[in-house]
Amino acid sequence: MAWERWGRVSARLALGMMIGAGLSGAAGAADRNGDYAIVGYGSYPCSSLHPDTDAGVANWLAGYLTAINQMYDNTYDLKGDLDLDGVVDWVYTYCSSHSNEGISKAATAFFDSRISARRSAP
Repeated sequence: MAWERWGRVSARLALGMMIGAGLSGAAGAADRNGDYAIVGYGSYPCSSLHPDTDAGVANWLAGYLTAINQMYDNTYDLKGDLDLDGVVDWVYTYCSSHSNEGISKAATAFFDSRISARRSAP
């Protein structure tokens, strides 16, 4: 099936990226100020959250979580016992008191708050 082929290609690409990142060092991931490119809904301000954007934000967060799960040591599932709706609710709660910050900042705050509750590899 096409999706199985895509999965194999994606796994190879991800492996190549991880090897390349390991060879280049983590410092290459951001500029000297720690800034990096934020793509998609993560670049939107918290004040832009609205029920009409829920699906897009949820999809962006799913990608963010997947990247963390893949790249962060000893992390199988950052969200732990929460489901994706719970993560979206957490981000909405965070954004309600940080409306001038970006959604990516909310995702980083979620990471910081959940890293100790993450599920390690089974």
